[in-house]
Amino acid sequence: MRQSPCRQYCLWILPVVALSLTFLGCGIRQPLKVQVEPLETNTISLRGLLYTVDRIENHMALLLPRCQTGDPILVPYHLVAFAQEGDIICATGDVTNPYVPDEEATIRVQRDIHSLLAKLQDKSTAPK
Repeated sequence: MRQSPCRQYCLWILPVVALSLTFLGCGIRQPLKVQVEPLETNTISLRGLLYTVDRIENHMALLLPRCQTGDPILVPYHLVAFAQEGDIICATGDVTNPYVPDEEATIRVQRDIHSLLAKLQDKSTAPK
């Protein structure tokens, strides 16, 4: 009994998609680890590391490092309760006060973003 060409292609699609996801690194990613306490300063030098508060959900804050080599971390919200999404904070390495706001960096980044948006708006409204 001969199968229709459409059915033959459909049978090949699923294995091809599964293999491409596996080999291309699009598989299921590991969830971020929760950092309940600040990292110890004797193992990693935290003093001066800058993070952006990316998201605040379910009493947790996702911090993205400002440097290219760092990893995002998930911390309890109470450690960064002073911050909002988009703020830049500095890791101190102090157990009692692990993060402090970096207001100058936050203002500078907000100013840069505002100027980039203004340039994009000018380009979009410029006559062609």
